[in-house]
Amino acid sequence: MPPKGAPKSGAGDRTIAPDAVTVADIRRHRREQGTERNSAGDAWVGSGFEFTDEHGGPPHSADVTYAFHLIAYVAGLLPVRLPETCIMPMSGRNAWSAVVSGLKMSA
Repeated sequence: MPPKGAPKSGAGDRTIAPDAVTVADIRRHRREQGTERNSAGDAWVGSGFEFTDEHGGPPHSADVTYAFHLIAYVAGLLPVRLPETCIMPMSGRNAWSAVVSGLKMSA
């Protein structure tokens, strides 16, 4: 299903190259998500998003905002406001980009 729609510009249509730690984290996340999928059974909606709620649907924007601020606080970073476009359901590529951009702005 995702990504939703075409990029706004040609510059948005690109491949990212996450570092090895990020790749390992994504692989771990996918294993954990597989366990959640098995536990949910028929309740799993399979939205196709990389980051989902416990039933495979896109996470609620408030949950994403809370998690982002908690991670930033624990990391000792200054608070940043998440643009509305960053808290909508997004593909893994966009989520990774949003988090990295937010961390760079806060540091």
